[in-house]
Amino acid sequence: ISSENLSISYADDIDIAEKADRLFDLFGPGTKILFIIRNQQALISSLFKESIRQGSKFTFRDYLRLTSHHRYKSWFFELDPWRIFNLFAERFGGEHICVIPFEKLVADQLPALAEISNFIGVSPPEQTFADSNRQFSDETLYAKWLLNQRVYYGLQRPINEPPHSFKFDLDLQGEDPWKTQLEARIEQELILALNRLASTLSGAIDLPPIDTNWPAGYLEIYRENYAPGNAALNDKLGLGLERYGYWL
Repeated sequence: ISSENLSISYADDIDIAEKADRLFDLFGPGTKILFIIRNQQALISSLFKESIRQGSKFTFRDYLRLTSHHRYKSWFFELDPWRIFNLFAERFGGEHICVIPFEKLVADQLPALAEISNFIGVSPPEQTFADSNRQFSDETLYAKWLLNQRVYYGLQRPINEPPHSFKFDLDLQGEDPWKTQLEARIEQELILALNRLASTLSGAIDLPPIDTNWPAGYLEIYRENYAPGNAALNDKLGLGLERYGYWL
């Protein structure tokens, strides 16, 4: 199984330690775990950009402030690979965990895939794989951010609303069982349509890039939170995280 949710907890979610316990109860000892980590500074910026694609109208400063301070349990501060590694190592054994930096998969794909293949006991691939994750330009993201100011949907719900709630001015009466599915489908189609419009606008109009500069103070908070764990994991496993700009 593969899910980033196995290594973080949301405000209405169970704790990571309990997730690790349940996985151990389900799969037992000897289970092999592939743990992909990523430079937290780059990851947080990437998650902010994805939130814009999904409808957020927050600035980067607002995104950091709301996610950091206005949640009962902020998953931002759970992006500590050393803590997560130890949680699973205590249950499954550290020898059954292979840690691969995301940046290594991007920059040195064949060696990274060979390492993974050797870990799980299969023949390594002989060629790299094409990148299928189409990224928006920062100018397109700025256009999408402008559109998000004018349409209420998706991630524009208040921070204390359930994570999968939807709001639309639809004239639907009663408790029809298809209402939620319809709203979800409308939201998805709206996201796709506005994403296409943003791409068109950024190609026709001279727009600035979306601002992902870290506000004063926040960079220091996150560096202090992540650097010790990154350094400990790097020292234990010799991952060479300094090559990929990790806080150490």
